[in-house]
Amino acid sequence: MRTSMKTRHFLSAILLTASLAAFAQTPAPHTYDFSAVNSKGDTIYYLITSPQTVAVSFRCDSESTIIKGDHYLSWGKLPPRNLYQGNLVVPDKVTWQSVEYRVTAVAAFAFWNTSVESVSLPAGIDSIGNYNFINCRGLKKLTLPDSVRYIGDRCFQSADLEEVHLGDLVNHLGEQAFLGSGIKRFVCPPLVTKIEDCCRNCLYLSEVILPEGLDTIDETSFFNTPLLKHIRFPNTLTYVYGFNNSGLKEVSFPNSVHFINGFDQCYDLTSVEILGEVDSIGHAFRGDTSLHLLDLSPTRLHTWKYSSLFNKTMRSIILPESLEQVEKSIFGEAAEFAILGGRPPYFSLVLPENLKKICLYAWSYVSYATLDGFGDIKGELILKTKTPPMIYKNGGVPTPVSPRDTTRREPYKDIKVYVPCGSLEAYKSDLGWRYFYPNIREMDMVEVVLDSLCEYQIQVQYGFMPNQPGVYTMAKPAADSLDCDTLVIYYVRNIPKSTVVDSSVQIVDDGTAFEWTWAGDGEEYDVLRNGDFLASVKEPFYRDTAVETGVQYCYNFIPYLNGCRGETSMTNCYTRVADTTGVDSSGVYSIRNHALSLYPNPTKQSLFLTNGERYENIPYEITDVTGRMVLQGSYNAADGIRV
Repeated sequence: MRTSMKTRHFLSAILLTASLAAFAQTPAPHTYDFSAVNSKGDTIYYLITSPQTVAVSFRCDSESTIIKGDHYLSWGKLPPRNLYQGNLVVPDKVTWQSVEYRVTAVAAFAFWNTSVESVSLPAGIDSIGNYNFINCRGLKKLTLPDSVRYIGDRCFQSADLEEVHLGDLVNHLGEQAFLGSGIKRFVCPPLVTKIEDCCRNCLYLSEVILPEGLDTIDETSFFNTPLLKHIRFPNTLTYVYGFNNSGLKEVSFPNSVHFINGFDQCYDLTSVEILGEVDSIGHAFRGDTSLHLLDLSPTRLHTWKYSSLFNKTMRSIILPESLEQVEKSIFGEAAEFAILGGRPPYFSLVLPENLKKICLYAWSYVSYATLDGFGDIKGELILKTKTPPMIYKNGGVPTPVSPRDTTRREPYKDIKVYVPCGSLEAYKSDLGWRYFYPNIREMDMVEVVLDSLCEYQIQVQYGFMPNQPGVYTMAKPAADSLDCDTLVIYYVRNIPKSTVVDSSVQIVDDGTAFEWTWAGDGEEYDVLRNGDFLASVKEPFYRDTAVETGVQYCYNFIPYLNGCRGETSMTNCYTRVADTTGVDSSGVYSIRNHALSLYPNPTKQSLFLTNGERYENIPYEITDVTGRMVLQGSYNAADGIRV
């Protein structure tokens, strides 16, 4: 029997409608198998995972589309608020229908969107399922059992957790594990070899400790972490991607690193050290960083890729001898923003002898729509090779001169080109290099590396500051045997600055003076009190006798090395109280023998004491200027003073 197309469509519609109706009548899978009351009277829900084991699960206050899984639950949509609250203690064993089960896992979503204030999990838990503590708004601290090996995806996402202790046996850390959480300190377990999108948008994260053995930091792992100022990469790391918009000030990549990406918009970044082996750099160090110079000479970079490395503040990049090709629009967005803002980028580059190909649009921003180059780039190119590298547009073929490029666009009219003596005619006769003519000039080149002088000495001796734009050159009379001038190229590498170790600053108040000690690498130190200069000392010690009881004094220490001023220490404040013996008759506890600082300042959450001993369960009172008490409580190092 044959049916018409219209009939077949009608029958299909009936069958589809019937299928959807049957699906709608199927009850949603449950999220737990049974519940039991713990010793505190709290009801805990469990999911049976084997004849002898269960996972801690949950019960929602409405229906859910959660699907039952083996070790944890996958999800169809986020469940509504579940019913756990308060201080929850999970036992290590539970009995149901005369069968005793061991608690060995936490199912996905188990504590999602709860109001729990604390969770105590038993030893023996080996896995924490996906999406577990998402949106936990009352949970501030969590310690996982040492037995945990597996932590699922987005486990702590958007939770208020400030502190999480992960066991040393964890070997899998799920993607986006701490995404948008309140974590302040992240210690990666020693068995984890890969971090994926781990702490993105963690606005309070200030400390990251990575283990030897870590191989990969991937997928925006530490994007948007403005309080993260310093990080140490392990010597096993090969792949780094994920620090855009972080607060990093300086970065050093060990020899093991081969790929670097994701350090854009690091506004405070002033120093990048690459020790070697890197053979690929993606979109890194772009945007509003504070980098003026980037030394890539130790790397094995073969291709300078599209829209990488350069930013609005970058003035010079020391390129490696391994570089063979420069692709189009290496300035990328930095050039676009600078041009639109009326400040054309200025660069200085010494191109290595091995360079073979340069894209015609390498030194300009390329429009995505038209692939036309904007020619408002300024700078200098210094070439070491007498054989002109090939200029190409697309496909790696030599580029002929066109009237449109040479007269209408004049793409490189503001770029000076210096070539070795005796090679001027070769460059002038090359079709591609005619784009730069008549700004090509022959020079005898002398290279000088400055890596041991401070900024002041460089300015006095050579007449420029390291953060000024341009190749630092000095014209000399032509040599008798050369028919060209001499160009002196100064490479200003990362100049080390002396420092004071902030954690080492200590004070002893003997009742007659404040005795300050610290550690640092300076040859001498300036001592400042309340911003005013006090003295210069040769040793890291200063005794201040001009102090009064009840007055706060704040000190800074500035190191000097080889006559160069180093980094100023953090501010250390101290107030002498009338009684320094501990707790006086009125119950006031006096802190002695340590500098006292409160951080962060300003803050909307908690204040912490630093530069002293670890204070626990110390009563405190805070008064305003009139003496009226505005806050009191008991201080401990974990919670600080909540304001």
